[in-house]
Amino acid sequence: MTTIQVIKCTWALELCRRYEGRGETQTAYIELDLSEGTLLADYDSQIDGSAPSAVRTGFERRYRIPVLTAVAVNRLLAKLAPLADRILADWEKSWNGETHVAVLGADAKSAEKGMDVVLEAGFDAPDIVGEWDADDVTNGSEADEYDIVAGTTDERLTEIAAEITEGMIGSSDHTVGVIHELDAYLRRVRAEADAE
Repeated sequence: MTTIQVIKCTWALELCRRYEGRGETQTAYIELDLSEGTLLADYDSQIDGSAPSAVRTGFERRYRIPVLTAVAVNRLLAKLAPLADRILADWEKSWNGETHVAVLGADAKSAEKGMDVVLEAGFDAPDIVGEWDADDVTNGSEADEYDIVAGTTDERLTEIAAEITEGMIGSSDHTVGVIHELDAYLRRVRAEADAE
């Protein structure tokens, strides 16, 4: 019997991806790759919602999840691994008249339902990455509050962004968070100070 290889997340915000110009964060999912024998979490890199061929044919099985912290997703992967092992042990490649597809056996189908039950149980706020937009958390007085001037270094802007983000996390139920477009906002504040 083959044992599933669990690929852990290594960075707190690994599943949190928002492409420039997009107003929404990419969806996240757990993926069980039957051909490779791997179980991992990732974000959807497609902006049009399309699925790769391996997903459409069932060789890569995806289960949607919220944007979880690395700690939470690694805990989830460990919980799902025994069920994934059962799925991995009970499937076959079959020709459907047009293409090869993955077909699950009875125990694999039961295990997949078990995965659905685990995922449908939901997640608590500390497990989910807190997300805010810079426009919602800034007040226009950051130049004065943080003494941002034309000569403020990139390093200092990074420190300021971290302070603001930590403040938002501290006032929420989240343990990890991100403020989208905050770095760009602080650079604009510096540029405006340079123009004065």
